Amino acid sequence: KEDVEVTLDLPVLAEIPPLDREHRKSCRIITMEEPRSRSAESFRALRSALDYARMVDEEQGRTEDGAQVVLVTSAGPSEGKTTTLANLAAVMAEGERRVLAVNCDFRRPRLHRYLGGMAAPQKLNATDVPGVQLVTQVTRADGDATPSDVVEAQRRLVTRARDRFDVILLDTAPVLTTNDASELLSVVDHVVLVVAAGQTTADSAARATELLERRGCPPLGVALVGARDVPNSSEYYYDDDDPYLEPSRRRRRSTSKDPDAVIDLASRTEVTAGG
Repeated sequence: KEDVEVTLDLPVLAEIPPLDREHRKSCRIITMEEPRSRSAESFRALRSALDYARMVDEEQGRTEDGAQVVLVTSAGPSEGKTTTLANLAAVMAEGERRVLAVNCDFRRPRLHRYLGGMAAPQKLNATDVPGVQLVTQVTRADGDATPSDVVEAQRRLVTRARDRFDVILLDTAPVLTTNDASELLSVVDHVVLVVAAGQTTADSAARATELLERRGCPPLGVALVGARDVPNSSEYYYDDDDPYLEPSRRRRRSTSKDPDAVIDLASRTEVTAGG
């Protein structure tokens, strides 16, 4: 975390623990499968950072009416941006917000593998995540259209969808591999840069940050994926069955035989639910 913040002069908005190999390969959404896990909480921290940024923008009159538009990108490929966006969409929808996820990486579309549901082009598709809708293609055949036509269609979609959703999340191609993400910045409120611990180089992350700053849309901050040195208060915040919680740190269970018993902290005596 300290290395990222010093190198990029950006805050780390969330430290996301490494996912195991099964989750990485299966495109499963951990915030739905294990909603009380440490990883799920890290994505909620990212949601809170975006909520706060939205509130500040509103107070200072720097935001447009309608949905908050967030672009999620990375410096290079395979650094976790699609996984991050899919999990962010799921936690954004927890508060009954209307969330639209848009696949803007038309060269390598993968978002529909995480969110499920239909993948009809030029349609708002229902997904397997309650409260989240998905657009996988903005033209009839994104792969056959010119990049400029696809990006222009994506911008029009965001403009039209602002009044219908609370949050719009854009999954773009890496900023150092194509120009697509840069072409969308004019319709974006905030940018989250995904950095993979042990994979993203300092040079590539710095170049990506500089490019976004030159285009007038500096990243709000960094989602640090694969962070192993994560602050841990798991004995308080996490359930006894949390798979991310070490056995030695699990909370002690009550030994009372009365299933309705609770502990009176003042007297240290057990009090039943009936009085």
